[in-house]
Amino acid sequence: MKAASKAAMSDAYGAIINSICTENGLNSQYVLDQAACAPASPTAAQHAIDVLEMTLATLDASVSARIVQASKRRNDFLPISQLPREMVVKIFHIALDSGALCPPTNISYLIRLKTLACVCSAWRRLVSGTPSLWAVLESTCPSDFLPTVIRKAQGSPLNIRCGGGFMYDSRENVPAFLCSITSLADRWATLYLDPPGPTQPSVHMLLEKSMPNIRKAWCKGNGGSVAKLFGGPTPRLKELRLHNVQIDWSFVELKDLSALVLVASQTPSISRLLATLERSPELELMELRDSTVGGTDVPLAPPSIILPHLKHLTLYNINHQAISSILRSVHTPKFRTFLVNPQTSHHDPDTPFPDLDPDLEHLVPAIQCAVTEGSVVELTISLNELHIVVRGDPNEARFWLRTCINGPRHLQSHFAWLQRNIDLGAESASCVRQ
Repeated sequence: MKAASKAAMSDAYGAIINSICTENGLNSQYVLDQAACAPASPTAAQHAIDVLEMTLATLDASVSARIVQASKRRNDFLPISQLPREMVVKIFHIALDSGALCPPTNISYLIRLKTLACVCSAWRRLVSGTPSLWAVLESTCPSDFLPTVIRKAQGSPLNIRCGGGFMYDSRENVPAFLCSITSLADRWATLYLDPPGPTQPSVHMLLEKSMPNIRKAWCKGNGGSVAKLFGGPTPRLKELRLHNVQIDWSFVELKDLSALVLVASQTPSISRLLATLERSPELELMELRDSTVGGTDVPLAPPSIILPHLKHLTLYNINHQAISSILRSVHTPKFRTFLVNPQTSHHDPDTPFPDLDPDLEHLVPAIQCAVTEGSVVELTISLNELHIVVRGDPNEARFWLRTCINGPRHLQSHFAWLQRNIDLGAESASCVRQ
């Protein structure tokens, strides 16, 4: 069997040599005939050497070219090569853009794109000829190459990334980068802004530019004010995340959101906030943290806002009035994250502590789902706090409850309510601490 295989390979080798020599006008006998290597004179010997060296060079180049061709043909049989071009581009986008708003790596987008393009010639052609793959503008992009990236993106919606996890070096380029992209604001689809302190004034001015096509925005400021967010209507906006940015909400009308995160920022008034929730039935994430909820326009009768997709709700260090209005209004079947921690720093000790139990009654099934599945659930009702924590992380306690049975009356009331309404299970009950 081995002899037959060796003979077959020898025959194939001879056929390839003959084919290459014929294509290039060479005599294959100098390679295949041993007698050609036994010339009768020095002149004939030198001639044989010259011919063999030329043949070897030709064979090397031709064989290398044929190996490349055979490799390309082999790659054509790979599963990914059988996929439609549009699907391969989508896979590339997923690989390149995953975690775009919370970057998991310090490798710039352009370097990742170049890595994909270096895999093979087919991927190189695909990357070079697909405008959407070039539609990511990072502040780390060399200023002399940025026009090339913009040109190759053609008319594709642009994704802007500046600062924070996307700021790996050359911070001094941020002002120039922002100036270069401002004229393209009407094409921005996603915006990630977390530049260093010295450029913050330009950031707040940037947020007032007209961005009619913006879909996702994550912006971190230094407490400065933005007179007119995004310069006008944003009908395509789905995710809004603002950190330490003060907004004049009278010019903003949000709807159809999937995520709303306001941290250390002025929030809309209670009525505007509830109206936004009513206009966002696909909302999945809402987080208000360390923020001031403006206005006293609390509706007398809380609206019933059905949010079937809401899985993550965080109301941390927010005034009780706002928390109560939101909890009374929101209806959802299931939580994965439920974190409520009312603001108590300005609470008058002579004023009765607000009772949140009635606001939570209709949310018991949703909270119970999170408790049962070991998701993230935190509920703090201060003063001297009643604290319930349930976490899905196996390295942390699955349940933790801290309270003071002999403490203020409202804590005793809330503790009794939890015992009546939330089934903590035998496993969790053993972790109760007083």
